[in-house]
This record gives sequence, C-alpha cells and structure tokens, in this order.
Amino acid sequence: MNLHCAKHGRAANSARNGAMTTRMWILCIVLPLACLMGTSLSLLLIPVSTGPSLDMPTTCEIGEIEHEEIRNVSLRFHNVGGGTLRIYDVIASCTCVVGALDKDTYEPGDAGEIRLQYQGMGFPGTKIEQVVVVRSNDPRLPIRKVIMRGAMAAALRPSPSTLIVGGLAPGQGWNRELVVRWIGEEEKGKRPFEIRSVASDLHGIEFTTTALENEVLGALQPAGSGYSILVRQPIAGPIGNHIGRIWIATSSDRFPRLEVPLLVEVLSAFKATPEFLLFEIGGKTSPGATCGQTLTIEAPQLVEFRFSSGDERIECRSDTVGPASKWCFQCWCRYSGQSRVDGRLEFRVSGYPAESRISVPYAVVRAGT
Repeated sequence: MNLHCAKHGRAANSARNGAMTTRMWILCIVLPLACLMGTSLSLLLIPVSTGPSLDMPTTCEIGEIEHEEIRNVSLRFHNVGGGTLRIYDVIASCTCVVGALDKDTYEPGDAGEIRLQYQGMGFPGTKIEQVVVVRSNDPRLPIRKVIMRGAMAAALRPSPSTLIVGGLAPGQGWNRELVVRWIGEEEKGKRPFEIRSVASDLHGIEFTTTALENEVLGALQPAGSGYSILVRQPIAGPIGNHIGRIWIATSSDRFPRLEVPLLVEVLSAFKATPEFLLFEIGGKTSPGATCGQTLTIEAPQLVEFRFSSGDERIECRSDTVGPASKWCFQCWCRYSGQSRVDGRLEFRVSGYPAESRISVPYAVVRAGT
C-alpha cells in the first residue's frame, strides 16, 4: 500500500514537473513575442471574460480639405472583451469636430462606429491635428485618444477680401492696393498662377498689376507668391454709396475667377442741420394751413444756395445775401390734408464746382397718425 502510494506519489510529482516545464517553455516563447509586439504581460494573463475591451485605431486620416468644407469619416471599433461595453462620451478638442454614435452599449463581439464630422478651419496649406477622446467602461483603458490628421488645401486669396474706400468728396480721386497671393505649398521654381485680367462694374476704375515674389506670411502660413493690383479711380462718382465688384481672372484651374466686393463712399461737402426735416401738423388743422421749420446749411468755403424744389407745398427762404459759408433757411409747408407726405428739399449751389446741389429729406405728418 505504501509502496503503491509511493509509486503513485512519484508519478504525480513527475506529471507536475512536466506541466511546469511545459508552462516554462510557453512563457519563454510568449514573453519575447509579447515584448516584440509591444503587448503588456498583464494583458496576456487577464482572461478575456473579465470585462469589456475596446479595440479601436489611434489615428484617423481625413486627407486634404478646403476651408469650411465638411468632411465625414467613420471610426470602426469592436468589443473584443467578455463583458458589455459602454461608451460614455465622444469629446473633441475643437468645435470644428462633431462625434456621434448610433448606440452606447455593445455586447461581446459587437462592432460599431463613431461618426466624425470635421469642418475645415485654419490657414491654407497648414497641417490639421485634432484630438478626439472616447470614454468607456473598458477597465484597461477607460480613456482613449484618437488623433485626426489632415491638411488644409492651398488657396488663392485676395487681401483685403472687401475693398472699402470711404470719406471721399465729390470729384476726389483715390487709389488702393489689392494683393492676390497663393497660400500654401508651391511647386519649386514654378509660379502656381497668373493674373490674366482685372475688371470692375463701377465706372472709371483702373488697374495696374505687378508680380510679387515669395514671402513668409507668418508662422502658420506657408510662403506664397502673388500679385499686387493697384486699384484707382481718378475722379470719384456722385454723392452716395457706390457698390460694385472687382473680377480677377487667373490661370488657376481651381480658382479661375476671384470676386472682390467694392464699396466707394462719396460724401457731401455740405452739412445740413437737421439732416431730416419733420413738419408735424396738428390733428385738427385744416388743409391750407402752414407749418414752419428752420434749416441751416454749412459749406467748406463761400458759396451761394438757392432753393429749387418743384414741390409747391414747400417754400424755403433765407435772409443771407451773397456768398457765405453758413446759410439759414426758414421753410414752410402747406398742409394738403394727407396723413403723411415724404419728399426732398433741393438746393442749387454756386461757387463750388465739385458739387452743384444738395438735397435734404423731409416728411409732413399729421399728429396722431
């Protein structure tokens, strides 16, 4: 009995030693492989059934994108663990990235996708790198980071984007510089575009184009070649806001035509006080009654003003005689019985060649209407 037990004990010891030797061989093979593959030993020793495990890429390529272009990409993932995977949040480092999920719970073996939408923002030619954080109940890595990579496409940009010329006097000339530059990488030794023609829908606008060499525009903007366009108008138009466009035709396939809004503001040299005349008639006033207002007009030099309105309901007179820089008019309105009448008072100007007339808006309103 004891011998049998002894023999049985020796057999058991031999079996245990063989199993241990086998495990040692396995560790000798698995450990180096794990080190070569960058896998932690703790991950090898934790059974799959202990909990959920989120398997997903760490980078996402979105390619080249235009400014304000919308790019949609999908980030595929799997639950390779043995428990239910729950995704709590998808958070982006920029408001230009929006993440969405169809659901937030995934059973073992399930696959899903995070839909990412990126709106192109940034300087042309610059690199894109945005971080998307995924929070889950994965016990190993509850917080995962995914790097979105791409690049803003090169662009042809006018500067300024809107050309505004303000505060001009009638007949005054003006000139402004408009720069059109390639922003982004260029093929070495080759200009990426040429300007073929420049035109405007405003009368009397002239253009002179000069090529510019490469220039570093800042830390975030690559160097770019371009053109300087001198925009000028020898004589500005009449008083008012003149709104038009400048069209630039180029040899670029992507940007064959650029459009730059143009605003030219020409102001009167004369100042009317008040700028708007309001004749208010009493509610019980009979037609034919008159109502008066005082109007003062100032000029930058000695001139003469003559009231020339064709509206027989309005009359303006001044005691000023001869050229003067300040004129005071007494204006009367004859009530016609209408609840409201709108119009303009017209005055002719002598002694100021650049501006031959001035008009002042007015309204006749019956009280209580």
